[in-house]
Amino acid sequence: MLIDKTKQTIKIRNKIIKFVNSRLKNNIYTSKRDIEKNFGINISTYFNSIIEIYKNSDIDISTLARARMGGNIDKEVMRNRILDFFREEVKKGHYPTYKEIQRTFDCLPKLFFPGGIREIYNLLELEYDRSFAVKTVEEKEKIKKEIIKFVRKSQKQNSKPTYRDIKNKFKIGIDNYFENGIREIYKEAGIELEARKGLRN
Repeated sequence: MLIDKTKQTIKIRNKIIKFVNSRLKNNIYTSKRDIEKNFGINISTYFNSIIEIYKNSDIDISTLARARMGGNIDKEVMRNRILDFFREEVKKGHYPTYKEIQRTFDCLPKLFFPGGIREIYNLLELEYDRSFAVKTVEEKEKIKKEIIKFVRKSQKQNSKPTYRDIKNKFKIGIDNYFENGIREIYKEAGIELEARKGLRN
């Protein structure tokens, strides 16, 4: 039995944990909003956080993808698992990227390492390699300028690079640099873009 100030509070806390457990048996993750809606309460009145509820449940919350993606688990547990994984991979001569960690653990690494891949390198006392990190604002701006320069140069040679041409040359996802895609690139380059096959919006 959980200990709290009043029997009523204890009763409600136990009901909430029972509710969460019943949904877990059907592989359903229960969020803070789900609980508050179902019981008509403010969850902070009964628990410090959703993590406290799951610590009293019948399942390891770290096995739930939705919980990991939302960072609603014991962050120290996930941090250690990711660091251990990184150590083992480095021993093999392989340095995991941010996206690889995200895929492997089905989580958003920055929820557990606010400093991103740099923080992991620092914690493991490894030499940092910029190629494994998400580009900084300054680096993105530099790449954008290089793309525009490339398009202008190609235009002078009577060629208009397609979406695929630019993507392959710079090894990037264009939409991560230009919100409106290739048309934004041509607009910034001062070139009128004719609608034709291969030039995507």
